[in-house]
Amino acid sequence: MFFVLSGFLIGGILIKTLEKHGSSMPVLLNFWSRRWIRTLPNYFLILGVLLIAAWVYGFPIGISESLRFATFTQNLNSPHPLFYPEAWSLSVEEWFYLLSPIFAFGLSKIMRVQKAMLVTVLSVIAGVTYFRYMKHLNLELTSFEMWDVNFRKQVLTRLDAIMYGVFGAYLKFYHNSRWNWNPMACLIAGIFIMCGVRLMSIFGYHQLGLYLNVFVFSVGSIGTLLLFPFLDKWKDANFSGSEFVTKISLISYSLYLVNLTIVQHIVLNQIEFLQASPWYKFFLFWLLTYTIACIMYKHFEVPAMNLREKFNFSRKL
Repeated sequence: MFFVLSGFLIGGILIKTLEKHGSSMPVLLNFWSRRWIRTLPNYFLILGVLLIAAWVYGFPIGISESLRFATFTQNLNSPHPLFYPEAWSLSVEEWFYLLSPIFAFGLSKIMRVQKAMLVTVLSVIAGVTYFRYMKHLNLELTSFEMWDVNFRKQVLTRLDAIMYGVFGAYLKFYHNSRWNWNPMACLIAGIFIMCGVRLMSIFGYHQLGLYLNVFVFSVGSIGTLLLFPFLDKWKDANFSGSEFVTKISLISYSLYLVNLTIVQHIVLNQIEFLQASPWYKFFLFWLLTYTIACIMYKHFEVPAMNLREKFNFSRKL
C-alpha cells in the first residue's frame, strides 16, 4: 500500500515536472535533489546512530556492509542483512527515485511525455514481473522466511509496486474522465481484492508458489490502486481527530525510521521489568516512538527540507 501511494504522489510530481519544464539535466537534478534532501538526511542520521550503537554493544558493522547501507544496495538482489531490517523498503524507494526519472526523461527526448511515462510504467511492471517469474523458476524455497527475504524485501522484485501508483498518476493527469469513471465501484473492487489477498493467505493458498512468488504483489498493488480514485476526492480533513491524523502523517517518516530497531530492539529490550510487562512495553513503545519522531521532525527533518530551495538546479534554466 505504501509503495503504490508513494508512486502515485511522486509519479504525479514527475509528470507535472516533465510537462512544465521539459527533460533537461537541471530539471532532472532538481527532481533528484528534492527527493533526496527529503529522505536522506534523516536516514543517514539514524544509520549513524545505529552504527555507533553496534560498535558500543560489540557488534561492529564492517566498512563494506556500511557502504551497502549508504548506497542502498544491501538488498538490491540479495537478502537484507539483520542489521536495520526496516530499511529494506527505503531501498526500493530510493532506487525508484533514481531509475524512473532516468527512463522517463530519456524517453521524453524521443517521444511525447505522455507516451514516455506510459512506456516507462509498462516496461518496469513487465520487466520486474518477468524477473520474479525467472527467480521463481530458479530458486527453491523451503520456508516463509526464505520467501520474505528473497521476494518481498528485495529491490529488483518490488519496483513494480511503485509503478502501479505511477500508472494511477498517469491516468489522473492524462485520462481524468476514466480516472473518475466510478470511484465507488473502484473502491469496492479494491477492498474486495485486498480482502481476497488476505483470505488466500489465511486459508493456505499462499502455498501456491507461482502465485505467492510472482503475482501476489501485483494483485495487492492493483487492489490498492483501485482505492485511490475515491480517496483522491477526499480533500478536507474536517472530522474529529483530524489534527492528530495530520500530525501523524507529518512525522510518519521519522516514525518509520526509529520505531523498530532503535525503540523496540535497543531501548525497550534494555529495560528489564518490561520483559514481564507487555502492556508497559506497548505503552512505552508508542510514547517513545512518537516523542523521538516529533523531536526529529521539528529539529532535524524540517530544517533539512528547508535546504531544498538552496539546491534548486532548475533556476539555471
